[in-house]
Amino acid sequence: MDRRLHIVLLVTHIFVLCWMSQRLFHYYIKRAPPVVVSTTITGHDDGTESITQTSGRRHHFTSYQIAACLFVSNLIGVVFARSLHYQFYVWYYHSLPFLLWSAPHLTTPLRLAILASIEWVWNVYPATPTSSLVLVACHAILVIGLMFGSVPVPSVAAVSKPEEAVEAAGGGGGGGAESDPKED
Repeated sequence: MDRRLHIVLLVTHIFVLCWMSQRLFHYYIKRAPPVVVSTTITGHDDGTESITQTSGRRHHFTSYQIAACLFVSNLIGVVFARSLHYQFYVWYYHSLPFLLWSAPHLTTPLRLAILASIEWVWNVYPATPTSSLVLVACHAILVIGLMFGSVPVPSVAAVSKPEEAVEAAGGGGGGGAESDPKED
């Protein structure tokens, strides 16, 4: 391969990674809920105490946000690889539905078509110019959809305490550790 292509791929890879990391991390950090960062108890000579709480922003990332950052980074690595091998498909196959449904401007039929097309492409052996072009087009649509779409983020309150969600739904039974057999 031409050395200039290698350099262009590397520079573009770094640029897109920086863009997406800035976009994702800054989006998620800006929306971090304020929390109590520290509490100070001070004793006075007269026997009284005063409590000072300092509020700030702690970077509380949800599992969704962590998965989004990891999956997007992995996809960008595959997109800008100099050559692709069949084992690469295993590295990002399971993240494709997550990524496709994280690109808000893509319609469901387009998402399904991209998923089916990528599956078809990786099952063509040996690779043909058509299969390579389809793969590049599918990856380009997905990366552009992720870059320019609004970044979806579920509410922190909705995902931070799953136990409360289960209890509120009336679930959580089944004789778990919190049930007392003597109450029966």
